[in-house]
Amino acid sequence: MSLYEVSEIVPGVSCKARDLLRGGEPVTVSEATATTMLAPWEKLGARIVTVMNKRIMASGALVFSDDRTKVPGRSLCDVLGKRKTKALPVLTDDELGGVACLFTLTWLDSTLDGVVT
Repeated sequence: MSLYEVSEIVPGVSCKARDLLRGGEPVTVSEATATTMLAPWEKLGARIVTVMNKRIMASGALVFSDDRTKVPGRSLCDVLGKRKTKALPVLTDDELGGVACLFTLTWLDSTLDGVVT
């Protein structure tokens, strides 16, 4: 799982996803359902895999809208002791596997903010 920024959305068909934690160029992801709900430049916690020469999202995706104050990258900076940096850390697959739970916890915290007291 990683943190992606989406762009060039074609609803019901595909989007471009840029991995904010591993770096690299945006890739085209074939996705029918999520692309109908995404907005350009939203952050997305997802696992993107290649199946039959197409990149797809595996299972659920967690959307981190810009109006939310918390995104997993900030939590990762805290965990990795890089609180003062403005840039998101670049992580290996093994490091991402070790902190994957932060995506869900950050999403839940942002989503339930103000709902549960």
